[in-house]
Amino acid sequence: MSQKQKKDLTTVPSAQLRRRAEKLIEQEKCEKAIPLLEELLGRFPEEPEMYQQLAMCYEEVGEVDRGIEITQQAVDRFPNDIGVLVDHAEILFFNNRFERAEQVYRRLLTLVDPNDKKLRSDFLSNLGETLWEENKRAEALDAWKEALVENPENEEARFLLTLRTNELESRHSDAMEGMTAEEKAAFFQSAHVDFSQPVRNTKRATKKKGKQSPIQLTAAEQRFLQQLDARFGFLPPNGGAKLLLFGFPALAASGITNERLAELLKGDRPSADEEETMEWAYDIVDAVLRATFEKGNREEIEAMMDAMEIAREQLDEEDAVFVVQTIRQAIEMIDEEK
Repeated sequence: MSQKQKKDLTTVPSAQLRRRAEKLIEQEKCEKAIPLLEELLGRFPEEPEMYQQLAMCYEEVGEVDRGIEITQQAVDRFPNDIGVLVDHAEILFFNNRFERAEQVYRRLLTLVDPNDKKLRSDFLSNLGETLWEENKRAEALDAWKEALVENPENEEARFLLTLRTNELESRHSDAMEGMTAEEKAAFFQSAHVDFSQPVRNTKRATKKKGKQSPIQLTAAEQRFLQQLDARFGFLPPNGGAKLLLFGFPALAASGITNERLAELLKGDRPSADEEETMEWAYDIVDAVLRATFEKGNREEIEAMMDAMEIAREQLDEEDAVFVVQTIRQAIEMIDEEK
């Protein structure tokens, strides 16, 4: 924006600037909204939402450092405003500034009303995620446990505690073979567990601009996918392929064997119960695929929680956790090979 255009903004009424900025944000034209929001922030520095909107736009156009700078300005002006601190913590976390995000979440826990158990539990769960990304495994597990003490109904904290505990158990399965639950808990806290090594890639997923090159399939592969869609017409397009690639743990847990799958592929019609099973098994696979695509984002946790919710509706707790974890591991193995 030219100096003349910036000067022109100073003459625009505030209400008009707000409407124009909000419309540009709705249209996902953050680059054009930024000068308007900068002008509005200069006029209304006592309005926390001005900082939040401007920071969001800078983050959206890739100027993350400037976005963080804006939320830091808000924290400096409103050091005890919980909403302002949450905005700052989130932009830090989702852009891999985990140490700084940890400090903010700890600050939030000193400010929140001790009687507000739900909010304290939410902040403890977020702190656990941050600690995990810093490879502070034991502290992360403790944060999720404390979150559940504050609010036993915090499903996100319960899910994360279960997921990450199972990841560590899988990683150290030989050392923990034959241990009781109490011995495993002690093992996690001991020096024998190398918590410095990341269990998974913690880099935030980034969106690539421009069109992605489509995967080139041979004519035979295209025909095979078409046949799968015809065989499993009750699933979304390509649902049959996804189910066959990754869904067998869910199918096996509900009694559909490899032999039965082979019969279905040869043209045998599935029963109503089998169709229902394949539908929810596909839904689990689809949710885990979304989680893998959103690795490092808040959406990853939400998608994994969706997968666990579906699995728990159909299976007992132990089988549900095993199925979702096994599907996730299979998807990540293929993802790493690409």
